[in-house]
Amino acid sequence: MALLPINGLRIRPAFNHQVVMDATDAADLTRALHPRLAVPIHYAFTSGLSATE
Repeated sequence: MALLPINGLRIRPAFNHQVVMDATDAADLTRALHPRLAVPIHYAFTSGLSATE
């Protein structure tokens, strides 16, 4: 089983550096791992010094 945090979180002060997988990254990882079950999990972050795509 794979729990996949997906929201594409990017940190603005770090030149928009992505720190959390986006949907494409999660799909690629799922293909590589071949888990019996993949569960996407999402934590919305809508304020502060970060940005999501």
